[in-house]
Amino acid sequence: MKISPINQNPNIKFKSKIKKVISGALTKSIADSVDIFEETHKNAKKLGSGLFATAYVLEPSGFVIKESLADNHAKAQNGCFYHEAKALAMIPPKMKQTQKLVALAQTEKDNYYLISTFIQGKSVRYPERPWSPHSFQSLFNVMFALDKEGIYHNDINQGNCLIDNRAEVNIIDYQFAEKFKIDDTRKNDKEFKTPYFMMPSNAQMFEMASLPWYFLSMEKTAKKQEIHDCFKTYLDIKSSYAQKRADYLASLGSNPQKTEYESLQAKFFKNPSEDMINLQAKKLQILYSFRKTFSIIDNNSKNDKNIASAVSSYINTAACAKEMAIQAERMKKNSQDEELNTFLDYEISFADYWQNTMLNELTENNDNSVFDWVERNAQLSPKHKIETVVQYDDDFGEFEDTVDMGIPKGEDLSEKFKSAENLDFGSIPNIADIICLSENNSSKSQTKNGYCENSIHELAQELTQQIKEPEQKEFDETLSDYTAKKQKFLAAGRKTILATKKNLYNAAIANAIMAEYLGSIAIKALKELPSEYADNKAFIEKETALLNINLCKEIAHKSAQLLIKNIRSSHENEQLLPNINIFDVKED
Repeated sequence: MKISPINQNPNIKFKSKIKKVISGALTKSIADSVDIFEETHKNAKKLGSGLFATAYVLEPSGFVIKESLADNHAKAQNGCFYHEAKALAMIPPKMKQTQKLVALAQTEKDNYYLISTFIQGKSVRYPERPWSPHSFQSLFNVMFALDKEGIYHNDINQGNCLIDNRAEVNIIDYQFAEKFKIDDTRKNDKEFKTPYFMMPSNAQMFEMASLPWYFLSMEKTAKKQEIHDCFKTYLDIKSSYAQKRADYLASLGSNPQKTEYESLQAKFFKNPSEDMINLQAKKLQILYSFRKTFSIIDNNSKNDKNIASAVSSYINTAACAKEMAIQAERMKKNSQDEELNTFLDYEISFADYWQNTMLNELTENNDNSVFDWVERNAQLSPKHKIETVVQYDDDFGEFEDTVDMGIPKGEDLSEKFKSAENLDFGSIPNIADIICLSENNSSKSQTKNGYCENSIHELAQELTQQIKEPEQKEFDETLSDYTAKKQKFLAAGRKTILATKKNLYNAAIANAIMAEYLGSIAIKALKELPSEYADNKAFIEKETALLNINLCKEIAHKSAQLLIKNIRSSHENEQLLPNINIFDVKED
């Protein structure tokens, strides 16, 4: 006897198990669809998975339904979708080219589901679905609409920009979106990375999270002229976006400097000169470099980055900012146009803002060494204990949520310090060089602080004396685990020495931090050796002295100081940082 599924049996009344509709509204048919989805998933087609949730198309409505991944970290980050639902609810009903909220619902099983409209289109991809003048204009239209509503999307990457068969661009996925106030200078600076003369801009997020990757994909097959022309077209179309923002700010009586900055962008992005294209390419490099840097310490990202590279990456971004400032100063020397010079002053301030933002991050807590900064950030682990608490939201009322309760004692941070062999992060590609037609005329790196440089060399020489002897192979199985961990420490230390000898201080920082961390891992293994070794005081003292050198920490600290001083004091025609893989240091 064949039995029909419960949802297809007309004699059984299917009762909705939706406990609460927290935001939006659900019809009975959609509520029933959510019930079936929760029980079977057979009425939905999977669209894809993100960091914390999986999205499906819900039949027969055609809406999108999101469910959290099973682990507690995902649920904590999702906040039961309250944040994303609230962001979607901010979007006016008449606004086009974007995802809209249908409802946020809680079931009797205490599962939360976010239901939203389905957006047609596919992500831009070169050369199959390239950006065109029309699609750029469409993108700017929706970004300006978001700007006017004070909605900062916060993740306009290529996957969240869908282009349909009419070349219209639609933006989806508002899980990280934030509300901003145009003249809230302090919050805009901290959260949206905009100096006082800038209104938060969704275009800046697009330039940070999407456009550079598009140019990197173009570089594989396209001619440089095509990449250059694409960026020129982008700037030309951006000029009308800037003018709309200027007019909007003027209508609100906002800070006149914000209005002036947008007006000047509108003027000088229209059919931009080669110098302006080069300058904006350097600005794009800052935003791209920051995004790469941020991903290293972002606990929401997958663990495929080694946090030991974070300091070098921060300094690299500051160097990009200094190069932009140098370019703008060079343009000012050759200009008699007062409006252009005013705009260049703003761009110099923008570059200085980013330089200080990145360098201050490394020193704001008065750390004794850059390793302390890295270790502190490494301890912001996603594997924290979480606790359910009751909170209150002005829009949604009382609700339950999970919060981060801090770092459990003795937590293993090894996931944050992946071995150099498995590292995919090296030097940050130079987007500006990919775009610009003129060759980079920077000379080799020239450091000005001889005393600091000499002191680093002395530390490296002292470290050489400590670890210069080749290690004998250990055949005792009892010591094999400790020996392997010690060998990793020694290998990182030798790379630190080699990088220092070659004046590659960015590489020295990353390898020194790695050595310091691997040394702490080896010390832990040393303490866990069986009693026949632990009771051998001479052996333990010798090994402990080797692993507790701390010279790597000093080399990292002094190298960071040297590079930072070099960036702050650098002048035209100096390459601020060598373009090398920060871990892959090989002998000649």
